[in-house]
This record gives sequence, C-alpha cells and structure tokens, in this order.
Amino acid sequence: MSESLADLSRALGLELVDSKAQDQSNFTFALRIKNLPQPYGFEVRVQQSLMSTKAQLVLDSFPGDLLMMCKGSFAKRKEEVASVIIAAESSGIDTQILVDGQESYDGFEHSLWESLEVNLHKKFENYEDAANCLKLTVMMIFSIMIPLITEESEQLLEEVSVEYQEEGRKTSSIVNKYERSRVNRAIALEIHGFVCAACGLRMADLYGPIGEGVIHVHHLQPISSMEAPRVLNPATDLIPLCPNCHTVVHRINPPLNISQLQEAIKK
Repeated sequence: MSESLADLSRALGLELVDSKAQDQSNFTFALRIKNLPQPYGFEVRVQQSLMSTKAQLVLDSFPGDLLMMCKGSFAKRKEEVASVIIAAESSGIDTQILVDGQESYDGFEHSLWESLEVNLHKKFENYEDAANCLKLTVMMIFSIMIPLITEESEQLLEEVSVEYQEEGRKTSSIVNKYERSRVNRAIALEIHGFVCAACGLRMADLYGPIGEGVIHVHHLQPISSMEAPRVLNPATDLIPLCPNCHTVVHRINPPLNISQLQEAIKK
C-alpha cells in the first residue's frame, strides 16, 4: 500500500498516513490526513475483499468543530461535492452520503450537521483491477471531503495541465492548500488512464520509465467558451492527451475537437 499511498498523496496534494482504526475487524487499513489532529478530525477506513473495495468515513470522538466547518463549506461548495459524486458514480462507485442520518442532498444546507457519514463501494471483475479500484475509491472519498474542510473560495476556470496549474488555491487550519486542478487531474487520470485519447500513445511505451506519468489533461469545452464559472466533472469534461496532441489541439481557436484531431492523425 505504501506506493499507492504515495501516489494518492501526490495526486491530492495532501500527506496521507496509515492509521490504526479503533475496530479493524472489518477493515483492511485506515488512512487520515497527517496534519488533521486527533481526536478532532476523521479517518477513512478501507475494506478490500476478493472482488470489491469499500471506503468509509469515520469521525473522531470530538468532531464538532470539523462538522461546523463542513456545514459552512457545503453551503458554498455543494456543487463541487456533487461533481465528485457524479464522477464517482460514473466510474461505477456506489456512493452514499448521510447528514444527520438523512440522504436528501438538497436538504443538507438546512441540517444541523451533528453527524456525517460517507460510504463508497466499488466492485471489480478481475483481480488485476484491485489496485486501481482501491486507489480510485480512496481518492474519491478524500475528494468529497476536501471541499468541505477548506475555507476560502477559489477560481475554477484555469487550465489543467501536466504542470499542475491551479484552478484555485485556498488555505485553512486543516488543509494548508487546496489545488483543485490536482484533484481534477488525479480523478480524470484514474478514470481514463494515461493513454492519449487521440493517438493512443502512452508516453512510457515510447520513452520507457522516464516517460511514466507524462500526460496532459485537456478540457473538452474550452475555458474561454464558458459563459460563467462552473464546476468541472473530471469524468466527462477532462480527457488525457499526450503533449503533442495537446499542442496541436490548441493550434487554432476554437481548439480542434477530438474527432477532428483523430481525422488529422489518419491522414
């Protein structure tokens, strides 16, 4: 798990650490954000069985301040949380969020936020997919929580690229910085993989180990064409393109769509 844990930490811009759950009888392991103090935060408990992965949010014993922060953040960023849920469900992850025992998402703004439950469950058909299923499920549950434990508003209309240009940075007493592009990029690549959606090239196949992980993430709808800021869904709004294809796409304005780019490759 150490390699996957490092990958997740880099992708989310958070330092995740292994944690011993109080009752681990049904869980393979537990994770928490390193600088989230106990007993005032939360951990994510993960159970990996033969053909599925489950991730469950478990609050510490004194979560009152955390829940109040989540309540305030949800009122401002419910669409961001919703976009992660949509991305998770489109990736085959069953997602359940309960606030004060209620599952009505639209009613969360009016809840007292005395309790919060988040449960994710994903099945996989081949055991070879177990590691990817684990990473994606854990990434999604932390991605749901990130907007809730940060305080400042962000700008959503910046380019996402291999250089990790930020769509928004925010600071708080819990998470020092929130770079939304890292979350979007990480989710998009977990869903779509590192193969270019246009030419089918995987940079590691061409360059060997030095090319591992080299990929750009492209907005299907150009940023400049958006009439107003909106929350991106990494599953449907972003795709991986190799650096060459990404450069060619943006040679004209508006950019080529993927079908046009594929036709150009065939010529």
